[in-house]
Amino acid sequence: MTREEAARFSFLMSTPIILGAGVLKLRHLTMASINLPFSVDVITSFVVGISSISFLLKYLKTNNFGLFVGYRFVIGVIVIAFVLAGH
Repeated sequence: MTREEAARFSFLMSTPIILGAGVLKLRHLTMASINLPFSVDVITSFVVGISSISFLLKYLKTNNFGLFVGYRFVIGVIVIAFVLAGH
């Protein structure tokens, strides 16, 4: 399996969970809460999500996760340092 296929498969595996969480949250939604800011937020989230997935899939065609691994390692060290420091 190529990196791109693995990433695509991972995104497809997350789809039912995301849809399920959305359905569970729908019961808390009232007609009064559906307004312009809510609609803009939903549309913006959708566009940014699709754009991010598209970018990542294109990135993985020619690159690997090395940059991401380094970034996560640095953030992990910072978080552990804060926890150990008592913050």
